[in-house]
Amino acid sequence: MRSEHARIAAFLIASLSLSAPVTAQSTASAESDGVGERIEVVGHWTIEVRNPDGSVAATHEFHNALTESGRETLSRLLAGDAVQGLWELGLEGTSSASSPCLVEGAPAPCLLMETIRQNPPAHAFLTLSVGSAAGAPGKLTGSATAGRDGDLGRALTWLATCNPDEYAPTACVLVSTTGALFSSADLDTPIPVRAGQLILVTVVFSFSS
Repeated sequence: MRSEHARIAAFLIASLSLSAPVTAQSTASAESDGVGERIEVVGHWTIEVRNPDGSVAATHEFHNALTESGRETLSRLLAGDAVQGLWELGLEGTSSASSPCLVEGAPAPCLLMETIRQNPPAHAFLTLSVGSAAGAPGKLTGSATAGRDGDLGRALTWLATCNPDEYAPTACVLVSTTGALFSSADLDTPIPVRAGQLILVTVVFSFSS
């Protein structure tokens, strides 16, 4: 598990360190023959909804974009001012009342956390894993089970970081903290989900220019 975290962090830093410092307008700006080239980090999402019998009810694909806090996180990683911690993934309804997961019997966003997360909230799904993908820095995969009928209208990722003067990378992944919002997307078409259905999520990070 630790090697996969290191792989994503190393790929991000190695790829972006070929460019100029991060700015508010772009994830990174690479120089090629005197011409600036913008490089953006993109998350390609696949959400598969399965029925309790294992049959596939629907499959949806979309992209999300790096947030301002995500750009700041990458900037700090590049500068050596932070070390990477754990990822989190969230799926929200089009409204608070339409979210398909439950917290103490009330509608709530589906929160997926890494399997090694320490002291997670009781309602979190500890199914999120960090892996690799061909031609991309890496991917996140996880699942949640809908506790009620609802829909999915927004997708988010968070990435935690630690102060390198206080935590080594191997220790940072054991710190129980929610990181900065890394990427987000509002879905053009909400995804309907029924109680008992399994929501399988894959996010593949890549670069575009």
